[in-house]
Amino acid sequence: MARGARGRSPLASTVADLPALRPALDTYTWDGLPVSPEPPFGAAIIVYRRPRPGAIELLVLHRRAATDDQVDWAWGPPSGARWPGEPIGETARRELREETGLARYPRPVVTSGTDWPVFTIEIDTGAAIMLSGEHDRYAWLSPASALEVSGPDLVRDQIRTVLSTIDLSPG
Repeated sequence: MARGARGRSPLASTVADLPALRPALDTYTWDGLPVSPEPPFGAAIIVYRRPRPGAIELLVLHRRAATDDQVDWAWGPPSGARWPGEPIGETARRELREETGLARYPRPVVTSGTDWPVFTIEIDTGAAIMLSGEHDRYAWLSPASALEVSGPDLVRDQIRTVLSTIDLSPG
């Protein structure tokens, strides 16, 4: 597909009112690295921990560039764009490491039929989170609170999908 002068596809201005699609149309990441022009465009990684039996907390990150009144894309799980030719599982592993400092292999949850596959990983409650320059803070939240602060709907749907796979019975 031909690209515009500013690194966006010609469709970018056509879908300016559809913010959920804009990340897939960008040619470069926030730090100038190339992104895949073909799906899957990136991966989301839902990170959770068990603070006590029968309960979980989800990790959400706050984007440094988000404005105070911004709702969509301000808070959400680790996620990021796929490099051209990069296997999607490697994208998930790389983004998890870059955005949280966790050098782990997340488990695929939904990888086919979507432009943004979803992965998950359970970590120990004592695991250290080390943010990249893309984020300025993080929080461990209940599922309900994580769904409340995360957006847009695409992100909330990714979280709900993972929540449906987690066994919450007391261990």
